[in-house]
Amino acid sequence: MITLAAGVHAAVVAHAQQSPSIEVCGLLIGTRGPDGVTITDVHPTANVAAEGCEDRFTVDPRVLLRLEEELEPSGTELVGVYHSHPRTPPDPSLLDRRNAALWPSFVHAIAGRDNGDPIAPTGAAALRCRPLVVRWYWSDSGGVLSSAPPCTPACSSLSKASKAAGSPPS
Repeated sequence: MITLAAGVHAAVVAHAQQSPSIEVCGLLIGTRGPDGVTITDVHPTANVAAEGCEDRFTVDPRVLLRLEEELEPSGTELVGVYHSHPRTPPDPSLLDRRNAALWPSFVHAIAGRDNGDPIAPTGAAALRCRPLVVRWYWSDSGGVLSSAPPCTPACSSLSKASKAAGSPPS
């Protein structure tokens, strides 16, 4: 199960809206436990993919290593990565699926519009577009992506209470 702390979803959406023509990317920070992953924070990063490459993303490996070092004493860790699809729906591309093999046991989030409308910046142009959607995926230990709709902390508490009572969550 993927649980999102307050503000995580909105932070991914806000970052995607900052760049309506080139993919944005960032890292997801949180904790792992027996019930899954809890994402507590996002760390937007620069997309260092080759210049002019609008449909790819690359997280700077130096940022990745620095963040892992900074997180170590905090009890949180890097649990996932996100990026945007400025001109296509938030479904994993073939390249996204291949790259998931590099990030096994990670959460992958993709922001885009269900109907493929381009991402519009905030303001009047954004009001004419459908809302931005973020789809969440889980990469298993073999790097295979599968859809994993997240829940909020309240949903997580309900699920734990149902499990303790011996009934499936509703």
